[in-house]
Amino acid sequence: MDQLNDIRTIANEIEKSVIDARRNFHKYPELAWLEIRTASLIARKLKDIGCDIKIGREIIDAESRVGLPNKADLSKELERALAEGADKEFAEPVSDGFTGVAAVISNGEGPVIGLRVDTDALRVTETSASSHQPLKEGFTSTRDGVMHACGHDANTAVGLGVAEVLTRLKDNIRGTVKIIFQPAEESIAGAYPIAQSGFLDDIDKIFSIHYFSPWNSGEVTCARDPGYFAISRFDVRFKGESSHAGGQPEKGRNALLAAANAVTNLYAIPRNGQGGTRINVGTLSAGSDRNVICDDAFMRMETRGATTELNEYMTENAMRVLKASAELWNCELEVIPMGGAPGGGSDDVFADFIMNYAEKTGILKARHEQRSFGSEDFICMLKRVREHGGEGAALSIGAGPAGKHHGPDFDLNESVLKDSVIFASGLILEILKE
Repeated sequence: MDQLNDIRTIANEIEKSVIDARRNFHKYPELAWLEIRTASLIARKLKDIGCDIKIGREIIDAESRVGLPNKADLSKELERALAEGADKEFAEPVSDGFTGVAAVISNGEGPVIGLRVDTDALRVTETSASSHQPLKEGFTSTRDGVMHACGHDANTAVGLGVAEVLTRLKDNIRGTVKIIFQPAEESIAGAYPIAQSGFLDDIDKIFSIHYFSPWNSGEVTCARDPGYFAISRFDVRFKGESSHAGGQPEKGRNALLAAANAVTNLYAIPRNGQGGTRINVGTLSAGSDRNVICDDAFMRMETRGATTELNEYMTENAMRVLKASAELWNCELEVIPMGGAPGGGSDDVFADFIMNYAEKTGILKARHEQRSFGSEDFICMLKRVREHGGEGAALSIGAGPAGKHHGPDFDLNESVLKDSVIFASGLILEILKE
């Protein structure tokens, strides 16, 4: 336990800096592939504490990225990030949709352990209620319509805390630790390009950390198989032809009707007796005026399945519905993949090891859950690690109860951050020792 006492001592010393980092990231949230300020400050902190770092193209396969903003927006976001305090040395290398950073802490031969934390925010407007702790403490989002409503600000801060603890205890490491700060988790698009880069191929064991506000603070679990739902996300565009709605309606091709027909029938896809399925059209925009036949309709949609196979069932049927709707209304159809992840959960032996560590140390309280009805692109990383003989686990940590997950009042109990740093640091050293 001397090792754990050393970890606790360092965690106590850096607790304020971890909380300050979380609040800083919360105040300046950034969406998928635009986490330029966030990534640059991560890289700066890692360099300052003495970590070797990998950044941008070193850990992200360019050809595997999807859902990138256009060039103009990427350029504009770099300017914004610099104006908001991004580190100039690192802002350029992570711009243009390469917003990933990793710390590499190595000391001699031994196993390679990975920790994944995610960094992006959501399209949610933060509440202005006077009871909201970030408002009272002065660190609410500065960006209209964007906020950290899923705890990625805290994930990032804890990742930095773990990096500092392990760097200061580097002599205790026999092997290598890779701490991966992953972009674009909310769009289910960031893990796959990192996996495809080869950066994970030497990892023996990997785990992720994610906070869950509805649970009591300090509870921890590993999502077991069947684990998370598989997911596929798409942007869909119907292209028709405009015309006068009264004088020449027959000259038009109505993209709005094609999209509306598609939405209705997407939700009519039969359920599957092999397990749970989901489908959702999150946005639909179309048309220019009441007297114009609509020539363009755009929607964002996703499918999910309790297994990868069930998600494939949903996507195949969704594509059939989209094509039939376009043909019915004589419209052109464009479907653009925007991210996805297979289904699955933690490896049982490794998950048991983690839960036993929680029960043995009492740092976090073990909570036994079988699955999550959400999705998690960490499974892309886990799949890659498994392909090279490794194993992994997806950890959820309670941080509330404090507001709705993905809601405008999302918050978390900041006291869990220090305990998370202690738990993750101790767990990594325990794995290396075993």
